[in-house]
Amino acid sequence: MKKLFLSAAIFLFLMPVFAAREDWSLSVEPLAGLKFGQVDEYVFLKQSNYDDDKLSELNWELKNEFYGGLKINSGWKNIFLNLSFTSGITSQTGTMADSDWLNIGTAGLEDYQYKTNYSESDNYLDYDYTFEIKAGYDFEPYKNDFLRLSVKPFAGLYFNSISFDAEGGSYWYGATVNDTYQLPWNDSSTKEEHFTGKVISYKRTSYIFWLGFDSSLELPKNFVLNAGFNFSPYLYSESIDTHWKRALMFADKTPGYFGAFKWNLGAEYKIAKRHSILLNASYFYMRTLRGDSFSKSTSAKTYTKDGTDDGGAGAHWFDISLAYRFKIF
Repeated sequence: MKKLFLSAAIFLFLMPVFAAREDWSLSVEPLAGLKFGQVDEYVFLKQSNYDDDKLSELNWELKNEFYGGLKINSGWKNIFLNLSFTSGITSQTGTMADSDWLNIGTAGLEDYQYKTNYSESDNYLDYDYTFEIKAGYDFEPYKNDFLRLSVKPFAGLYFNSISFDAEGGSYWYGATVNDTYQLPWNDSSTKEEHFTGKVISYKRTSYIFWLGFDSSLELPKNFVLNAGFNFSPYLYSESIDTHWKRALMFADKTPGYFGAFKWNLGAEYKIAKRHSILLNASYFYMRTLRGDSFSKSTSAKTYTKDGTDDGGAGAHWFDISLAYRFKIF
């Protein structure tokens, strides 16, 4: 994947050498942004005695994650090819909340289907890298002396790798009654306990194939309004969850069709012929996907496929960014 993006970047800069300059455009766009939302992981029972088969859910907050990046925008006549890269800044990004419904694993406990375990830890972002490449065609369905409407359908590839560490915090585990069921996590008899050190680490790598469109409306006074929509016919995510206190590692493979969507809205002001300032906001949503789960001890070399549980992955976040665009030609 990284070789693909590197090859595309080299192509963007070398293509003008082989094409007429007047048919070619090229610009660079450094940017900075702020992201907030959360990344979700799940454990589901393959066969449940109840309507709900969710055994565990962990929510990794993205709270005020600052990031920086660079976009390269190129075009030849009406064809465009764009490349972008962003990287999050390592920091605490809120809380990691871990919830369990452990009574779901035993039949005959219809009256005990509540949350049994709950914990909260400080969530630290280790890294958050994103690469994206997209190509398409620029249509101009409407233009007059004051307005110009551009619609750009495209196909794209998106790669994201993100990693968190949950440290310290508190937990509430309901007591077990008669070796049969657990009490609620918030029962009056449940005591608050505390973690020290690193509790859980989580890494996810996602590959998303995008289809969608971008549109822009050029207005008088050098203003431009931008909007777009992406959907994913297919995506694949792979996650590794390390439970340090239990010395266990879990790996989930979660493919999905039509599993991710993205909306964006922005504005641009052209300061001069080659210089622009852009403000953009977007919302990313990945629905809950299920797939195979594997596990091993932290000291073991190979994973074993789980016969009773499925892994799950989801995410949603909103981000806003400010960018400066320099048009090379």
